[in-house]
Amino acid sequence: MKKLVFPLFLLFILGLTANPIDPTYIRQIWFNENSELIVQFGPHASYLASSEDGVTFSDGTNSEVFILTETNHENYPLEYNLAEIAPHLTFDPENGYFSMSQDYVLEELHWGNNPYICDVTPLIGSQTYYQYLELDIDEWGYTIIYKHWAKSNCADDVQDTGCETGSYLNISLRNLQNEPLSGFPMYFDNLNWPYAYSDEEGMINCWIRSRRTVLNIYAPGGSESLYSKMFMAEPSEIYDYDAIIDYTGIDDPTVPVAAWQLSLKPSVIHAGKTLQVDCSDGFGGSATLKLYDIKGRQLDQYQYTGAMQVPTQKLPAGIYFLRLQNGSNILDTQRFIVLK
Repeated sequence: MKKLVFPLFLLFILGLTANPIDPTYIRQIWFNENSELIVQFGPHASYLASSEDGVTFSDGTNSEVFILTETNHENYPLEYNLAEIAPHLTFDPENGYFSMSQDYVLEELHWGNNPYICDVTPLIGSQTYYQYLELDIDEWGYTIIYKHWAKSNCADDVQDTGCETGSYLNISLRNLQNEPLSGFPMYFDNLNWPYAYSDEEGMINCWIRSRRTVLNIYAPGGSESLYSKMFMAEPSEIYDYDAIIDYTGIDDPTVPVAAWQLSLKPSVIHAGKTLQVDCSDGFGGSATLKLYDIKGRQLDQYQYTGAMQVPTQKLPAGIYFLRLQNGSNILDTQRFIVLK
């Protein structure tokens, strides 16, 4: 995956949809009936043809240079058989690596069945690997452009960086009491903005690209993933998951009594005073004590190994929560109030 960052206003000025700053030069690749890799260049590759250095193909071990000569973008897409133009390269349809580079340009793909290192699974039948752009905006308002690869059902499905083929994802979010969890954001990969939210029935239903998918679901306003899933999506497939999350809301009065119960003294405290925190069951291990405000935002965290004191000097008047957590296991959450 390649990442470029640009100011948002600059993208508007240059017109992202009409003139992409970081275009995809290879539209798609696939294997023919002889297991030879076919590369299809899209119209933006006409800009690469003006270079006398050519483009460099690689199989991860060896590389070969090919001179792309077609400068008229209207004559694209163009297809080349790498067995003919780069005969010293070897590509295994079941597990392999491919890249095309020129100066600052790098487009690369890993395929296979290992989701930790591969972008997509091996091709089946008429399927192809196509390349697309994904946009995100960071916390400073800069737009990030990612290049990804995904699978299509066939070459005709792919147009530039778009494709009609995809997969469908259905997730049912429930807590331990089998109640639906609504308004929970779902994030994909390392994107900064939610891809979808659970509805009133606790459902997330969305179309996704057919590629390696890493998703994380957070509580509204939360800072830690409550549910994670990684899988290799295939074209036209439907993926159904039941996510049972140990969550009732940190400000929900129906939270059941935990096996380890925090004791906060006093539970109503004047700002600047010290809060005494202890575990009623004498929790003797090492855990993390996390401080949240009423909106569920984490403000601080402490290492908890036994009875301790938590300062309140920096806390404005309001309602706060302390959560005792051992790894991903939430042991207990208790509320306290800070007065002026």
